[in-house]
Amino acid sequence: PALDQDPSALGEFKPVLDPYGTWEDDPTYGTVWVPSTAAVGDDFAPYVTAGHWGYTDAGEYVWVSDYSWGWAPFHYGRWVWIGGRGWAWIPGRVYAPAWVVWRTGYYDDYYVGWAPMPPTWYWHAGFAVSLWYVPPAPYVFCRSSYVFQPYPSQHIVRGTGMGPVASHTRPYAPARPGARGPYAL
Repeated sequence: PALDQDPSALGEFKPVLDPYGTWEDDPTYGTVWVPSTAAVGDDFAPYVTAGHWGYTDAGEYVWVSDYSWGWAPFHYGRWVWIGGRGWAWIPGRVYAPAWVVWRTGYYDDYYVGWAPMPPTWYWHAGFAVSLWYVPPAPYVFCRSSYVFQPYPSQHIVRGTGMGPVASHTRPYAPARPGARGPYAL
């Protein structure tokens, strides 16, 4: 966490993102960047709008953004939903192919869900401060056959369909190397 909380993140990403939104001080989340609707549209959601999922050379899921500036907020820092303001980004310094959490089906893999990984800290007066709680992660779901399509946003489950799909999923936990079964040598 200390590497991710390097204060240079506040200054480094500012010139890149200034033309596409505003930097604001939120009473709960501190210094955040809020993308303008002119840049992202009215229905913007991180890791859903204007991009698609792909694979890295190491086989990890990566968000490939269609925004010219997408290399920054989709691979560094955390997104958070702020009521009355919309999606806001908290800068960080550690790279990831996508800062998201996943859900999969209990008995099948018909649907996959993902959400921006919630922040556990925020920026206040240039310092990283613990939130002392983890905000909820607003998941989206789509059929697994559409996750890697060019525009997964066109296949997101909406409205009353969300409840039944979400209730049949669980948090995804990747297998851990070194786990031994009954037939291990």
